[in-house]
Amino acid sequence: MTNKRLARLAATDLEQLELPERETILDPIIDSKTIALLYGPRGLGKTFVALGIAWAAASGGSFLGWRARRPHQVVYVDGEMAAVDLRRRLALFGPAPPTLDFILADLGHEAMPDLAHYEGQARLMASWGWPDLVIFDNLATLLGRRTGDPDRWHQFEQFLVLQRRHGRAVLMLPHAN
Repeated sequence: MTNKRLARLAATDLEQLELPERETILDPIIDSKTIALLYGPRGLGKTFVALGIAWAAASGGSFLGWRARRPHQVVYVDGEMAAVDLRRRLALFGPAPPTLDFILADLGHEAMPDLAHYEGQARLMASWGWPDLVIFDNLATLLGRRTGDPDRWHQFEQFLVLQRRHGRAVLMLPHAN
């Protein structure tokens, strides 16, 4: 254990700091540095809503009244759905924006990386470029597939904090069961 002290900042100093505003990605629900969870039972439409969010953010369009002011780079990471089904659903929104990328387990020649571990996180980040928004659908297929692993959430939480430090927004979809 280290005895190095953490930096302490007086409230008066915090008031004086010049801090950049967070950029709006999809108004009013997602800004840069957002870490969000789209939660609900299986079959309710979480993937469809997440695709709508991805399409709107990447196209500079809107979905459900939420609007992007400009196109953003978006990466959608899916661990379970058939690529043909995702393509069919995406087509319902209109032409695919060039700033929307997918990493799909269904099309991979290797297993998706386990995001509960640093090696998997590094492999994924090396594959995605520099997105403004990353969507993980769904956490059960992407996180902690090693049974009984007590560190899976700890390492993933550190990964999420790293994404925030990079200014990246993250939307996660778990299964409610």
